[in-house]
Amino acid sequence: MRVSLLDAEADISLARQAQLFDISRSSIYYKPLANEADLAAMRAIDIEFTARPFYGSRRMKAVLGRDHNIGICREHVIHLMRHMGLETLYPIRFC
Repeated sequence: MRVSLLDAEADISLARQAQLFDISRSSIYYKPLANEADLAAMRAIDIEFTARPFYGSRRMKAVLGRDHNIGICREHVIHLMRHMGLETLYPIRFC
């Protein structure tokens, strides 16, 4: 990314550097929202989802707490699964 080209120690201000590189100033100060706890939870969700793609948010929460010692609420499991683009696979019923 062009943001990595910016140098905070340079004689030119960051605002001027952003203007020269045609970068939004807000992107200079952006920090990703995922923290280490969320990344660990997403790694565990990925492991469990790969093995059992039919687990929903309720069972995934239980497995994370039991097998990975990650205590998060069901709504946060739903949020992380959506963020990762994961959807539970359900069996197809033929009528």
